[in-house]
Amino acid sequence: MRNSYRRFVAVGASLLTVALLVLTLAGPEAALAQVSTPTAGEDTVYNDPEGRFTIPIPTNWIAEEHQGFVTVGTDDKKIGISLVLISGVGASDAITQAMKLIDPSSNATPLPGLMATPTSGSDDVALFTYDDGSTSGQLVQAYGQRVGDVVFVLVLQGDLETVALRQVQVDKVRFGIQVFPEALGSPVATPAA
Repeated sequence: MRNSYRRFVAVGASLLTVALLVLTLAGPEAALAQVSTPTAGEDTVYNDPEGRFTIPIPTNWIAEEHQGFVTVGTDDKKIGISLVLISGVGASDAITQAMKLIDPSSNATPLPGLMATPTSGSDDVALFTYDDGSTSGQLVQAYGQRVGDVVFVLVLQGDLETVALRQVQVDKVRFGIQVFPEALGSPVATPAA
């Protein structure tokens, strides 16, 4: 096991619970490849092919590789969590780029009252809420955190009620991501403007 890894932990606040992040799978179905389907009792992990990170996959969730990002979500597609790596920008810009990569047709704008960035003046961490679920029933949030020259962006979307019911599994994914800084030589994605 590598001793020099750092655990990527999403920290922030949401309307439902502290740091609740959710994602519904987006994008064309043909662009994804299912890479795992864990069954009860399995402790499955998605391993980045370039060794930059790992993501736990809860029981009955699947991992799917897309062009430039990976999504871990429920098999019924009601919850998913996507991870995108963006280099060369701050956390706020990386979130904007990640959202466009995941859904190029989206014109989503973060809710101004639910945007959290550090007061330190740096843009190393940011949390944006695009939909709080109060009207639509869908929660959409994005969290970005810099590790070296790369920003890891978690984008989560999903059915609000399902997220509340499966919060333990959402937290397993969110808090279980491991980042290996020594392998971060190049970004996973450089989305088009």
